[in-house]
This record gives sequence, structure tokens and C-alpha cells, in this order.
Amino acid sequence: MKKFLSYAKINIGLRIVGKRPDGFHTLESVFQEISLHDEVYFRRRKSGILILCNWKSVPTDERNLCYRVFQLFTRKFNIREGVEIKLVKHIPVGSGLGGGSSNAATCIKAFSEMFQLDLSVPEMIRLAARVGSDVPFFIPGKTALVKTGFDERA
Repeated sequence: MKKFLSYAKINIGLRIVGKRPDGFHTLESVFQEISLHDEVYFRRRKSGILILCNWKSVPTDERNLCYRVFQLFTRKFNIREGVEIKLVKHIPVGSGLGGGSSNAATCIKAFSEMFQLDLSVPEMIRLAARVGSDVPFFIPGKTALVKTGFDERA
């Protein structure tokens, strides 16, 4: 099995900067990747996906973002092989540290490598945006100013 590290993030500040005409707020925050991480192991298999996890509360079916990433890759890139994913969680589930989103981004990077797709960072970010709103941050990681709820038409 090949091992990847999947890092957590913290939100530094949260500022409500306005309210859109539709009632949604516009927000700003800074995301900072931190050293706390999960270990994610990958192995090819003949077909399908098998997710194993050391935390019983983590779903291992279609509710898991790693599962959704695999479905996206099989459709978009016509992948016929399967994958086994072993999640060794150290990031507390439901803590707001982005563990599930980070795991999904790690799957995108791992699948790009495993299936020799050689995806660029912008390509991976576009795929990540289809899986969840925090997932794109974890492709490059590090630090990012995040703005949400902005009306693109404004």
C-alpha cells in the first residue's frame, strides 16, 4: 500500500463582510494548513472501491468524500480498475479541521498518480470543487484567504 499524508486546517478569523440581496452573508477567513494529519493508504484492486477506517463513525460508503472522488474519476477518466483506501484518522471527526475534505483532496492527488493521469494543480482544483467547498484548498494547502458567499454578478 502507498501512504499519503492528509493534513488538517484551521480557520484564522471569520469576518462577515456583507449581506447579498438574496440574504446570504459574504464571509472572509484565512485557512492555514497545520501539521495534524491523517494517514491515507492506497492499493489497486480488480474493481470497485473498498474503504476501511479506524473510526467506526466514519462512513465507508457513498457518503464518504473519498468514495465520491473515486466515482468522479471512474466516470471522467473511464477508469475500470478499483481501489482500496485505508483511512487512519488522527484528525478528530466533525471538529471543523477539514479532515474529510483533506482526505478527498488526498484521493485526487493519489488517483492522479495511481492511474497515471498527470493532472495539473488547476485541473485537480477544478475536480475538487465538484466534491466539496473546502476540498480545493487542500490541493495546494499552505495558507489561503477564503471568500464565500460573494455574488459573482456583482
